[in-house]
Amino acid sequence: MTNKRDKGAPEQGVSLDDVSISKIASEIRRQDRRWHTRRNLMDVLFKDVLTVRDDLQLHHKIFYVFLVFFGMVLVWYGVWGIIAVFPVLENPIVALFAGVAVLFFTGTFYRRLG
Repeated sequence: MTNKRDKGAPEQGVSLDDVSISKIASEIRRQDRRWHTRRNLMDVLFKDVLTVRDDLQLHHKIFYVFLVFFGMVLVWYGVWGIIAVFPVLENPIVALFAGVAVLFFTGTFYRRLG
């Protein structure tokens, strides 16, 4: 009984020669450098954003307060829209009790943490 193998298949497992290992190692080093470059770029951009934010806070206080207020209004508008999706919360009495319950449970949870 003969063993049916592909005629082009090697008898042993795949072996890596020095050139292949060198190519793999250089590709790993190249990818590592690219990752570190991207990470350094993100760190620089993050520091720049923080610098601009700190400059706004310090020198343009009224503009900064306006931006914070605008952000808070947008959050409130989004929450208002999400609450409108739940028909049970359209009743003001139910919404009041749900809000009090949420505040009570978050206060209880906060006391357990501290």
